[in-house]
Amino acid sequence: MTVKLWDVQTGGVAKTFHGHTGAVWSVSISADHTRVASGSFDDIVHLWNTQTGECLCQIRHQDTVEHVIFSPMDP
Repeated sequence: MTVKLWDVQTGGVAKTFHGHTGAVWSVSISADHTRVASGSFDDIVHLWNTQTGECLCQIRHQDTVEHVIFSPMDP
């Protein structure tokens, strides 16, 4: 029910995102690394700020959210 952002340099947890009430099925990080999207068995997509850990918005669906992905950005 949480999402963890890992620091690949140290191997430690950089941030833990709390808010889902069901198992998290999918996570995606934006190309600029400023946002994380997570989809869950609780039928909700959360959009997180990677710096603050704040939930920026929640999008409710009618069923389990099995996949989330960011669209590629044009450089």
